[in-house]
Amino acid sequence: MTQSEKKLNVVVYSIHYYPEQIGIGVFNRGMAEYLARQGHEVTVVTAFPWYPSWKVGHPYAGRWSKAESEGGVTILRSFVPSLNKVNVRTRVMHETVFALSSCWRLLKILFKKIDAVIVVCPPLQLGFWAWFFCRVKRIPFIFHIQDLQIDAAADLGLIKNRFILGFLRRWERFLFRRAALLSTISDGMKKRIETKGAFRRPVLLFPNWVDTQFLKPVSRDNAFREHYGIGRDKFIVLYAGNIGEKQGVDILADAALLTKDRKDILYLIVGEGAGLNRLKQRLQDIEPEQIRLLPLQPREMLPLMLGAADLSLIIQKKGVGDFLMPSKLWNIMGSSRPVVAAAEADCELARCIQKSGCGEVVPPEDPKLLAGAILKFYDDPALRERCGSSGRSFAETHLSYENVMTDFEKVLLDLKN
Repeated sequence: MTQSEKKLNVVVYSIHYYPEQIGIGVFNRGMAEYLARQGHEVTVVTAFPWYPSWKVGHPYAGRWSKAESEGGVTILRSFVPSLNKVNVRTRVMHETVFALSSCWRLLKILFKKIDAVIVVCPPLQLGFWAWFFCRVKRIPFIFHIQDLQIDAAADLGLIKNRFILGFLRRWERFLFRRAALLSTISDGMKKRIETKGAFRRPVLLFPNWVDTQFLKPVSRDNAFREHYGIGRDKFIVLYAGNIGEKQGVDILADAALLTKDRKDILYLIVGEGAGLNRLKQRLQDIEPEQIRLLPLQPREMLPLMLGAADLSLIIQKKGVGDFLMPSKLWNIMGSSRPVVAAAEADCELARCIQKSGCGEVVPPEDPKLLAGAILKFYDDPALRERCGSSGRSFAETHLSYENVMTDFEKVLLDLKN
């Protein structure tokens, strides 16, 4: 039997999955459904959808578990609590409750034929159950890192207790060293992981992708503008995605005030998250006329929303370095629109923007420089066109869904040998 004819029974274990519209859940679904289309049997052990609102909504609210099937994938869901207040303590509780509620799902499939378990981090807690399950069954434990959660908590000052940080880092190292395959989404994160110790095999670069067939360049004057009553004369500066602790989206209020003499600039902030209420309060206090908040958009609206923008933004706080890589950059590239990122100059996000030529990077938490970069693109249509085209070309060459998943499937098949 050739390698392409071998079929696997794979478990994907993650707190995120469809129908979450942004973030890790989108990539988990893409991975699971691709493998299912190739003839592999895929089971996803996951939570009820909760991100980025931190609330489980209809029709899942109040349920303990549910089994579903979508896209050829068996989906086993378990309880996760909704949160009214999001902080370090409640986040740990949220993740731990899911880790406990989902472990019995693993027990129920303990005697099923399974070739590998892919656990997606964060949260780190899932790694223990996945490792234990794989050890019992003597199958490969694959640890895929979407976010270096412990590094993020330390660098942003969210956890300051040295004893707790030391314990978490030892726990993380324990899991990393026992993974048959350790993968992550960017070169910067890969290098950071490699400093944490020696592993069974080299850390695999398994990047998030962009679906270049779904996200195609479209006219800026499209149904998204029409639906929200935005005229073609408006220059849309778009921030779309999670509004959370790591983003610091509040800076857009200051940038809007600095560019208020350009009446045709409209700042659109589209999304949800733990920081949304704080942002709403800030906007009420200063009442900037140029900012408009919109809810998270359905997936089918994504190409039109990104295409309607003249410029897209990625915002990060100081200290956010190579422990995460915002996947929204790939979507912006796929839509052939330029990007301005407020980020550390030496982080992976900045390097990718510079390498691809899709936009510019300014230091984080500096509204004057951010406003200056926005005005630079506002004044230069040729620059917008050039950066947008460069980003699209880079996405097609390096980040297409089919290419990324084909390479990952080959690695999985090699593990079985």
